[in-house]
Amino acid sequence: MITFATLFLGLTWGAQTVEVVAPAPAARVELLLDGAAVATDAEPPWRLECDLGDEPAPHLLEAVAYDAGGGEIARARQTVNLALPRAEVRMVLERADDGRAEAARLAWQSVEDAEPDAVEVSLDGEPVPVEDPRRIPLPDHDPGALHVVSAELTFAGGAGARADVAFGGEFGEAISTENTAVAVRVESERALRSREDAAGLVTVDGEPLPLLAVEDERVDLVFVVERSAREPLMSLGWDLREREGAPVERHGPPTSVRREPERVVLPRAGSKVSRTGLRNGDRMYLMLPVATPAPGSTPYDLFPLSQALSVKSGGSAWILTGHPGPEIGSPGQHVARAVAVAGIHAASGNRPRAVVLVLGPAPDEASPFPPEVARRFLARLRVPLEVWYVEKSWKAMRGEERRAFWKGQEDVPRKARLVVRNHAEDRARRRDLAAAGWGMPRDVDSLETLLEEARRLREGLEHQRVLWVAGRFLPHDVSLADARGGVELLE
Repeated sequence: MITFATLFLGLTWGAQTVEVVAPAPAARVELLLDGAAVATDAEPPWRLECDLGDEPAPHLLEAVAYDAGGGEIARARQTVNLALPRAEVRMVLERADDGRAEAARLAWQSVEDAEPDAVEVSLDGEPVPVEDPRRIPLPDHDPGALHVVSAELTFAGGAGARADVAFGGEFGEAISTENTAVAVRVESERALRSREDAAGLVTVDGEPLPLLAVEDERVDLVFVVERSAREPLMSLGWDLREREGAPVERHGPPTSVRREPERVVLPRAGSKVSRTGLRNGDRMYLMLPVATPAPGSTPYDLFPLSQALSVKSGGSAWILTGHPGPEIGSPGQHVARAVAVAGIHAASGNRPRAVVLVLGPAPDEASPFPPEVARRFLARLRVPLEVWYVEKSWKAMRGEERRAFWKGQEDVPRKARLVVRNHAEDRARRRDLAAAGWGMPRDVDSLETLLEEARRLREGLEHQRVLWVAGRFLPHDVSLADARGGVELLE
């Protein structure tokens, strides 16, 4: 048996020393990076040098032990810059006397909680009722045809796990597959709604992969909220909650609207506006771009991430403007690095997904790499990135907010037209500086534009599909069949 003593648990790149444990009769250890041999060691302690490149990218590391005769005796695998599962589930099929699959049995474990909050099971994409999550009777089916039983579990804190078992048809006996979620975008919202629609679409080295399931309804959104965006967001939250008749506690100037920390203001029952941007089953996360050291001796930093938030707490606009999270202290922000970590988290959910960076008028940045690197990393993960710039326009500002701006204009004639023009020009200048390296942002200058952006973002995710295929692959391993039009891999 061979195992990795060096575990890459955080965002990693550059030259690395990899240590493995390989007891006798190992006489040589070889290290492979994405299938190519990069280092060999002929004696313990087994320490091998590996260069992961100049910027973060998803990788597969393999350590292979050979005996004195050159025969392979053991192999270990480790992914780099891909999320480790926080929960796992295994499924076996229970068969009747005539050999038909009559029930699915589940066993699971999670670092967050012993029992799942939700268990969803399907046979060939059709929901199966779950009364006892450990044994789920299966409906009648044709034993000679290919079938796929899928189970998806959700645990406290948003951790999820999935298992698929294929049986019948080309699989013959039941096979519990290692699987890969492949994210694609379709032109038509009606395209690729079933396994049959996507058959033969996903390939590796030109060979089509068996398709297990299609995920297209529930989505994951991760918002990275930069420090200077917090007050503009809370000001918009004041406007939204007043419009919806929800209570708001105001402390300090109007640009610093805050709710009482012990009170969670939920949307008014039946309000569609306050639920804009999320739908049933969606998960939303908030991340702050401030790095804190991981506990213990692990040489990695952590970024504060909220628990999974659902439409029960409101839509994305409601949550974003009323759930600012903890205060960020004096250390500099790592915005680009936080976006990269958010991409890993979004990809790990194996759902239609997006990362949204929310910038304010005065961001600071201390990441070890520029925005372009984070953008390329998310493209490699196949996670779309949007950038929003949040600052109220003059028209959207309240009287108190306008008076605060007047105080900074004492050296110019107090003519409304000139003041408005100065504000618009200054605002455009701040927007362009804030978004440098990120591309042109979506401009959020009022409550109306915030709601519109939240609505547009969620509607756009209706064009994403996640195709589950048999086998374990990195994002760059898979391709799409050339003959299929109107479908492309996410970038």
